[in-house]
Amino acid sequence: MDLGLRRKRALVLGGSSELGFGAGKALAGEGATVALVARSSQRLDLAAKSLGAHAIACDLSSAPEVDALPMPRCLQWVALMCWS
Repeated sequence: MDLGLRRKRALVLGGSSELGFGAGKALAGEGATVALVARSSQRLDLAAKSLGAHAIACDLSSAPEVDALPMPRCLQWVALMCWS
């Protein structure tokens, strides 16, 4: 099925496992460029590498970590968002 996602950007929160990883895999399979966000950088790196995705390590429940995010890098992914 072609969902028209080729060359779109997808930001997947909770992307290192389970539902988030599955969403990232489906989006990548549809041709989207995917960035995964997750707390565990080790699991995140493995997940991102397996999908050919970008990895952004951040605990989104931690205000200091969110404040430390390089926002220009993150905002480039907001063309298409997938919340998991």
